[in-house]
Amino acid sequence: MPFGGQSPSVVSEIRAVAGAFSQLYDDRQTADYDLSRRWTRSDTLDRVTMVRDAFASWRAIRDLPIADEHLLALFVKER
Repeated sequence: MPFGGQSPSVVSEIRAVAGAFSQLYDDRQTADYDLSRRWTRSDTLDRVTMVRDAFASWRAIRDLPIADEHLLALFVKER
């Protein structure tokens, strides 16, 4: 288990940040390369809300060692 021994609320916050990062990255790729995709105001505002929520989650965990470990894993993970 990747988050063994961690508080369920901390795990939830990490997953929220990671999920938002992944979704927003995919959306950016779509926006950049899929010219058939039309973004509505509602789509855009949903993404803004996702970013705000992710930052709130990050603020809740950013001083914990597991947050540092998660960030480091993003950069050193084998691809």
